[in-house]
Amino acid sequence: MANTLTPLIDKLIARGLEVLRENAIMPRLVNSTYTGVAASRGDTITVPVSADITAGAVSPSNTLAAGSDSTLTSKTISLNQWYKAGFFLTDQQITQIDVDNFNTLQGDEAVRSLANNVDSYILGLYKGVYSQTGTAGTTPFASNLNDWTTGARVKLNTNKAPLEDRFVVLDADAEGNAINQRALQDSSWRGDSDGIRFGDIGYALGANWHIDQNVPTFTNSNGTPTSWLVNNGSGYAAGTTTIAIDGGSNNPVEGDLFTLAGNSGQYVVTSLAGANLTFTPELTATVADNTALTFAASHVNNLGFQRNAIGFAMAPIMDASMNSDMMRQVTDDKSGLTMRLEVQRQEKQWKFEYDVLYGATLLRPELAVRILG
Repeated sequence: MANTLTPLIDKLIARGLEVLRENAIMPRLVNSTYTGVAASRGDTITVPVSADITAGAVSPSNTLAAGSDSTLTSKTISLNQWYKAGFFLTDQQITQIDVDNFNTLQGDEAVRSLANNVDSYILGLYKGVYSQTGTAGTTPFASNLNDWTTGARVKLNTNKAPLEDRFVVLDADAEGNAINQRALQDSSWRGDSDGIRFGDIGYALGANWHIDQNVPTFTNSNGTPTSWLVNNGSGYAAGTTTIAIDGGSNNPVEGDLFTLAGNSGQYVVTSLAGANLTFTPELTATVADNTALTFAASHVNNLGFQRNAIGFAMAPIMDASMNSDMMRQVTDDKSGLTMRLEVQRQEKQWKFEYDVLYGATLLRPELAVRILG
């Protein structure tokens, strides 16, 4: 039976890799140069994050000048996301299969579920993104493209994000609004007719636009925090990342966006311990006692970002030498995505199961902006 299954396994793994590549959108958009560095569940990859360097004036001298110091920081990608999806074929079904014409619908669905899992995990990193544009609860781009052109795009420019490899990822409603705008349809505006011909925005206004049905919605289960105030008689200095708060209702949770009255910064909650609110980034200016905090309501988290905002890695689950008739692992040369298919004999049936191993982390949150919907 193993020899009978071999052509079927070959077809399933080839088709599965194609489906994974087509449906895993975010791995194609983020920095995935770390894929393949580690190979076992629980392994971690340390990723250096560059530091700013200030240019100095040249002063010729017979004495060598001391080099300027720069401190590199790092982030860790943990390869701790190991997921599987599979289906069954009975012995009778196996004997009735014409391998050459076999429809791989069940296999496609299994792989698609893994692709959605990977996509959702990466998109779930939005909780560390603090920059925001748009209005919570209102789908963006209904009448113009300002939430990108003068919103997220400007914030990326201000934060010195590289101009190349920028992306806008939208849910179906926001993408529908965006593609309905003349600037993304009319060839006399955008320079080509792709938007109107293919119904796909593609590259426009300095970014590649994508629709993704896995774009998440943020909802604080406590309700939108209201009436919270800074609680410290002497206030807090610029650079602070934890403040005491009081007077409010509905406790803030990780991912809550907020602003402070009289302060130009935008912040995101990382935790609340008692009355102490920890957030990122650091306060941009001093805040006084009783300064009001304003929290964003529930919202869809469309994203505008530069590739280096997020790091992603997908690792082989086993050594290539372990490939056999009943267990096959392949890596896509184009995307770096790796997947394994394992076939197991059960009671009068065969179990076909795909699995993937991956990890991701938010490397540089300043290179991403939430476009609220």
